[in-house]
Amino acid sequence: MNITLFILVFAGVIIIHELGHYLVALLFKIEVEEFGLGLPPRAFRYWRNAGFFILNDKRVEIPRNFHMTFDWLNVQNESALITVDHVEDKLILRTFEYNERIEENNKDGVDVNKRGEIVKSNPAPKIKFKKVNLGAERGTTEIEGVISEMHAGTDFTINWLPLGGFVRPKGENDPKIKGGLAHASPWARFWVLIAGPAMNVIAGIIIYSILFTNIGTPDFTKVQVNLVLPDSPAEQAGLKADDLILQANDQPADDLAKVRDLIYAHLDKNITFEIQRGDETLQITAMPSSKRAKDQGALGIQLGPLMNKPENFLVAIPYAAKETYYQAYQLISMPAQIIRGTITPEEGRFIGIKGIYNIFDQAITRDVESRAEPAPTPTSPAPVQSPSFYTLQLIATLNISIGLFNLFPFPALDGGRLFFLLPEFILRRRVPAQFENLVHGLGMTFLLLFMVYVNAMDFINPANIIIP
Repeated sequence: MNITLFILVFAGVIIIHELGHYLVALLFKIEVEEFGLGLPPRAFRYWRNAGFFILNDKRVEIPRNFHMTFDWLNVQNESALITVDHVEDKLILRTFEYNERIEENNKDGVDVNKRGEIVKSNPAPKIKFKKVNLGAERGTTEIEGVISEMHAGTDFTINWLPLGGFVRPKGENDPKIKGGLAHASPWARFWVLIAGPAMNVIAGIIIYSILFTNIGTPDFTKVQVNLVLPDSPAEQAGLKADDLILQANDQPADDLAKVRDLIYAHLDKNITFEIQRGDETLQITAMPSSKRAKDQGALGIQLGPLMNKPENFLVAIPYAAKETYYQAYQLISMPAQIIRGTITPEEGRFIGIKGIYNIFDQAITRDVESRAEPAPTPTSPAPVQSPSFYTLQLIATLNISIGLFNLFPFPALDGGRLFFLLPEFILRRRVPAQFENLVHGLGMTFLLLFMVYVNAMDFINPANIIIP
């Protein structure tokens, strides 16, 4: 079940990204040839949008799901024989017949020099034609002519590799193709490219809003005990989950980082906490231990901001936006944190699909366990525990991470393509398409090799990431 959920979530995050590109492309009237669920090879096509083409200066409408087996580039400027029906002053395509051009190796073709020596074999391919007939029922009117424009609509496909999805715009890398992405204005391309990462960030905000609606919105000026580990110094001192820390060693507990710093500045020393538990105000003394493992914490507590239940989903949105900003800041500043020594290189390393699944598996397990009814002991009733939402939080973080990663100004990523728009905005001059395509091709090769390395390291040297 966990594997199935992981595949659905991971693919869903990618599809949200591609959906952003697709919707904004439609907004700017940029044609999209294919929207694929999963990664190629293709399994089957389940839907095709309506399209049209121009034949003899007449617009012919292509019905939805008309079975078209060819690439639109193959029939551009080619002759075709069609039949149509006249419906409300429109020509609706019923059958389509054309000669498909097929290139074959010319085994017999050779070039020779003056001495009769072969200097080049197979100088040109042989061209053959195969008649293709599409459509089941002929229309009332037959038209023959040359197709000057082809706008075939969008194929919606299912592909065999389930982890992800893709959008294939028309003319993505060729500015000569009208109606394509590369032919569009720089501002249209800017919005199409940025729409994918933006959709992931918006998804992160929505998910955090759902999360805060369930667990409450954070009040960062107040510090609460979320969890107390068994047999920890905190439990021995009498601290409990949901205790609100008012003061620590007579200093106001109005900042989470300040309280954590105070705890680690007083290892093996007593700290006096003033806490509020319900309607009571208590004084509790605890001693953080320097001998405890790092993942257990010096006191054995998990601290967090006080969570207040919002009235509705809309009230939670501003808090969700702040949390999304915080997550984005942490990811962007991670290299600087590694250099400063705030986090270790191991904590800031890239992880692949297996590493993400390991965290996802922990999140689901913890969430399921938190919703199970604990058994009562002979001397006390079953303890009350609040359900956790680690999986929801992980999905939000995954969306934000993928959105920001794609904005990194590296070739082949959305950010790299945005970088190539700068000369058009600043100098009003476009980078030659051949050069840009070459750079993106090299960038994609590097990214694929890097992803192979990252995923291999998940097995060779797996990251030991434990949910607190």
